[in-house]
Amino acid sequence: MNDFFVADIGSLLHRNRIFNQICQSFFCKVFLEVYLLQSFILLSKFTLHLSAVILRSIFRQHPAKPGTEIFLEYQLEGLRPATAYALRLAAVNDIGDSDYSESVIVQTLEEAPSEPPHNVQVQASSPGELIVKWQAPPQETWNGELVGYVITWRDATSIGVENMTQALTVSGWGVSHIVVSSLRAHTHYEVRVRAFNAIGPGPASVPITATTLEGAPEAPPVRVRCEPISAQSIRVWWEPPPLDSRGGVLLGYELIYEAVDDLDSQVETRRSGSLETVLQSLRRAANYSVSIRARTTAGAGPPSEPVYCSTLEDVPGSPADIKALANSEDTVIVSWLAPAQKNGKIKHYTIYNRPQRTGQHSQLMVLHRDEEDEYQVEVRGLQEHQVYEFWVTAATATGEGEMSAIVATKPNPRAPAKVTSFGRRLKFPVGRRARVACGAAGSPTPQRAWSRRTPSAPILQDPRFLVDGHHLVILNMDRLISDNYTCTVRNPWGEERSTWEIKALTEPARPVLRLATSAPSRLHLVWEPPHNGGSSLHGYTLEYARLKDSSWMSIYLPADSRAHSLERLSCGTVYKIRLTAHNAIGASPPSEDLNVSTKGGPSKAPAEKDLVAANSTCVRLNLLTWNSNGCPLLQFTISIKSFEDSSWMTSSVSPVQPFAVCRLTVASWYHLKVVANSAAGITTANYYFSTLTDNGERIPAPAHFPPGGGDDGEEPATATLAATAVGSVIVLLLLAAFIYKRSPLVACFRKSYEQGDISEEEEKSVEKRDNHRNCQQVYTSSPIKHPVSKKEQQEMYEISPYATFSMSGGAESAGDEGAAAGGAVGVGVGGAGATLRTFGRPEPAPLQAAPFRHKHRDPVNPDEYTLSRAMTLMVRRSESDSDSSGSPCAECTSSVSYRMPMAATKDSNVVEDVFGPVMDSGAECAGEARHPRPHDKRRRQRRHHTPTSSRYQQRQEQERRDFTIHV
Repeated sequence: MNDFFVADIGSLLHRNRIFNQICQSFFCKVFLEVYLLQSFILLSKFTLHLSAVILRSIFRQHPAKPGTEIFLEYQLEGLRPATAYALRLAAVNDIGDSDYSESVIVQTLEEAPSEPPHNVQVQASSPGELIVKWQAPPQETWNGELVGYVITWRDATSIGVENMTQALTVSGWGVSHIVVSSLRAHTHYEVRVRAFNAIGPGPASVPITATTLEGAPEAPPVRVRCEPISAQSIRVWWEPPPLDSRGGVLLGYELIYEAVDDLDSQVETRRSGSLETVLQSLRRAANYSVSIRARTTAGAGPPSEPVYCSTLEDVPGSPADIKALANSEDTVIVSWLAPAQKNGKIKHYTIYNRPQRTGQHSQLMVLHRDEEDEYQVEVRGLQEHQVYEFWVTAATATGEGEMSAIVATKPNPRAPAKVTSFGRRLKFPVGRRARVACGAAGSPTPQRAWSRRTPSAPILQDPRFLVDGHHLVILNMDRLISDNYTCTVRNPWGEERSTWEIKALTEPARPVLRLATSAPSRLHLVWEPPHNGGSSLHGYTLEYARLKDSSWMSIYLPADSRAHSLERLSCGTVYKIRLTAHNAIGASPPSEDLNVSTKGGPSKAPAEKDLVAANSTCVRLNLLTWNSNGCPLLQFTISIKSFEDSSWMTSSVSPVQPFAVCRLTVASWYHLKVVANSAAGITTANYYFSTLTDNGERIPAPAHFPPGGGDDGEEPATATLAATAVGSVIVLLLLAAFIYKRSPLVACFRKSYEQGDISEEEEKSVEKRDNHRNCQQVYTSSPIKHPVSKKEQQEMYEISPYATFSMSGGAESAGDEGAAAGGAVGVGVGGAGATLRTFGRPEPAPLQAAPFRHKHRDPVNPDEYTLSRAMTLMVRRSESDSDSSGSPCAECTSSVSYRMPMAATKDSNVVEDVFGPVMDSGAECAGEARHPRPHDKRRRQRRHHTPTSSRYQQRQEQERRDFTIHV
């Protein structure tokens, strides 16, 4: 049976072409045995198992022309995808059965997984987030190596173009959960999970509908309006937030209001369960700002923009204070402060006076001045030594208010100096002009003097102050001027002092903003209230924008806010955020820009080998291998053109399904540009690929690739990687040459094989030393020779790593008998050397590591259609001049065994194990000691000869070839 090979491999069938020289002239049949091989990881070693044997008989008629070569073809169906099989043939005619051909191991191609992930569960973890959990599908349904999973979701309540399906991909077959964010609170979502491998995605799981938890409303109430009802009440009404922004079931609303004209006003809140309410017990004739925010079980949402309403006017309150001081023998000066509750715009003041204990009174009217809150008037025409009573009232458009307290005094020609003004605390905004009045009464007219508590230059010499009559003028108010100021008045009959506490009012201090937590679509910010600048805080303005944008978006926050969450942000995007505080004076300097990013990032392009798969006329893109980097992929734009074309073929595709382009030119190079659009931005990648020839072969790369980005002028990533790889190889070669020259191992080999006459005893010591060196597995490297014949070509393998050993053996006849008997085949089975290919083993992997992945075949190289050649053990005879009778590894202690194909015995109908144990070079001695071979007695005695220089050179060259590892 000659020339048995695999002509075509699919995922479910094999077509095998057999060239048969034995059955050319006889009616015969061919037995085909197929063995299913399975590989799995167990203690970091691979073990082959014979799990099924398939026998097929192929009958053949006489050839049409005698002497012509016969090609038999048989198709195997019903095989598993991505599974290794061993095949061998035997021909049967009227004379008898032939020996089985050498086994050929092949692996079927991968297919998309045939089952969805199991036990899919969706749980709501927080508002706007869902945790999706699953279990990997059974391994026999992977149909290859499981690369990862794709999770898709859509709003189950919305219908339309905007309700597009979004997807996230996660890499690794062992991943079992993912957090899906950027969702709306209290919304129903439909979630599916798929497993995918290098070919594409498998079937989707049954859709599961889950509802996110309730969250605070994402939008404020709309169309807020107000109107005054009375001097102390305001009616407010509004409409609820949009339905998709409520975040859950609305429980009610919070009204936030304050009097904006009062420096010392405080923010007040009131709750309402309806869309209308009346604010009561307000200040009369006060201007109020009103904001409303909606509430759910998760909390209150953002407030609406404030609206302003003023209560109606009322009669004013009584003046805050009043004085009546004698100024001469017939005059009295009356001074007062404006009412604390003006309850509207003051029109005028009325000063009343009457003699004590009489009912008749007179009055005097004084107009109100808007910028003044302290007034004084001189009442003339009084009688000396008569006690008079004085009081004052204020009036608005509504009417006259309450009267002040009644004070009594009498004119005096020797009136002592008195201060008619009212010492008190005065607050002035920074940067403005301020006036402090210090009125005086007395006869003669008193003298005034100003001083301050803090030691400093006299006020009259300080350029920041100006004395204008009885006023102290502060030209430009600032914080350094805040102090206690005293006005002293004197005349010969007396002296009096009055003190004013002057305080500078400033804007609030700069807030300090920091990030508490971040999510793919949310940033939670916190801050501490800054210094209010002497006036109560009215609120905050939070501004945010993308890092490269110039336009800011703003949110108004009430004064009692200490934290805020920015929702529905873009995934993987850097934002700049700043906070400003407000009081009655103005706005604070904005906080330092806080540059923070939501979780995730722009998508990452995969390697070309993972994304692109081409044949002679089509190219297939597995877009699921595109790394979403934690942000949902929205859309792909695929552009392709050949090197000879100038126009692109462009298509927009969904990120869920693979994409294919056909009708391409055979054996041509193409430029592929992929633009991935995700929530984090756009990622562009350029690739170069070639279609195959009609025979499935690759074409050579061009000398120069066109620029990477087409019109954008980017350099090709492939050329850059190639240049980097070439540079790395050159550096490694130079480093290897340097190490080789300086290595003591080279000198050791040179000294060990010096030419000259060697005695027999010395030869024995040389063999002993060589055997000891072989046990330690010290080898030299040698280039692989290309096979000449087809048989040798089938025996050569590209898959690495494997090692080739040649060992001396016993007599040829004994070796042949041992091989025919089907016993353990190892070194020393004939006079010629035996070549063993060892099993390749990966490095130790964790117990939860993914199953071993077999490499896929390259359509250009037919030899890659076989299973990893490290899984095959073959014995090949080779001629050798070395005929040492002793075991070459008498000092070895290793006992590693391998398995190789065995010939079936003709005496039994039972098919023997497809692999028999074989001892490697490190286990031969132990095997010989335990199981003496039958042909050991017929071993040829060792020939004694005197080594010569030429004989020693031949032996040195033979040992160099025999103890060589090809990598």
